[in-house]
Amino acid sequence: ARDTTRWRVGDAALGFDPLSGQGVYEALRGARLVATAVQSVMRGGDSRAAQRFVAERQEESWSGGVRTAGAFYRENAARGAFWLETATAYERLLPSAAPAAGPAAPRVERRPVLCGDRILERDVIVTAQHPRGVWHVADVPLVSLKGYLESAQHATVSGAAAAVDRPARAVASAIHWLQQNGIVARQLGPRVPLGG
Repeated sequence: ARDTTRWRVGDAALGFDPLSGQGVYEALRGARLVATAVQSVMRGGDSRAAQRFVAERQEESWSGGVRTAGAFYRENAARGAFWLETATAYERLLPSAAPAAGPAAPRVERRPVLCGDRILERDVIVTAQHPRGVWHVADVPLVSLKGYLESAQHATVSGAAAAVDRPARAVASAIHWLQQNGIVARQLGPRVPLGG
């Protein structure tokens, strides 16, 4: 079990390939990430949610770093066996992409998110394009909005705005995002103009 009073930053959290040039950037990014998590806990946030928030982002950084290092060595593979062997070793660290039967359907998951100045658990919508999940668009909570749209017999933008207690213009933007990502398909009335 993780000690929730200790936070790893920099090389203590992640080790990156020195030749592919990612270490300083990731150390600074990680320090900011951990500082945000520590501040969240000090303001009364849930330490487990904050730890998970940090761990998920560190995992993403590690995977991205391995991909970047593998690509760097692969680009230089013509220089000799060392480069090719190192590229292959990095590529083996990542799970191979299994042939997909099609994109996974959007789903709702409970994940830690940054909410103002605290890390809290919220329901998010996870898609292939948004594997970390999206919990709000224009400050409109997407899962609550989706629930209204799926349950209302005659869904309208104004009804959705009342249901989630947000301005109609913001709700219209969030509905547009849900439609663009194939999460809701129904058209709503009356139409709210989005700009101008």
